[in-house]
Amino acid sequence: MTFRQRFLRGLSGVLLVLAALSLVFSGERGYYFMLLGLELILIGKAIEILVFYIQMARHMVGGIFYLYEALLLLDIGIFTLVLVDLPRGIAMLYLNGGVLLSGVTDLLRARDWKRMALRRWKFMMVIGVSKIIFVLTSLSYLHSPYMLTLIYAVGLAYSGVVRVVTSFQKVELMYVG
Repeated sequence: MTFRQRFLRGLSGVLLVLAALSLVFSGERGYYFMLLGLELILIGKAIEILVFYIQMARHMVGGIFYLYEALLLLDIGIFTLVLVDLPRGIAMLYLNGGVLLSGVTDLLRARDWKRMALRRWKFMMVIGVSKIIFVLTSLSYLHSPYMLTLIYAVGLAYSGVVRVVTSFQKVELMYVG
């Protein structure tokens, strides 16, 4: 990673921790801030991928999949915008479904890394299991909006700390000559 990429990754981690703290201290409104943040992140990422598709990926082999990913993220982001008016339990089930899918994906990735004899498979396994525990914990507090916001804030702070830590890690560079 370049210095700029490291700096931006560390900065985004610090911003995630600050967002988690603001969710904790916002009280009852934290739920709405949580959904607003989620939809802005999804729509922003969709626009970023769409711009990448227009600038470069449409000329690549298999680049159409970037267009599909951008449209899917945009659709999910707009759907999240609609969730603000629905009961809180439905929105949290939607959010937990995404985290559960991410956790299962991490477990499958850890299994593949173990087959390839990579050393980092244990770390990925811990991340996948922690995401599944996160989902099970938040499902047990489904009727308490403040507790759900608190659990989500802890997950957000964890992601921020991981981003800050990984921004300081050295990465091996491979040059193709």
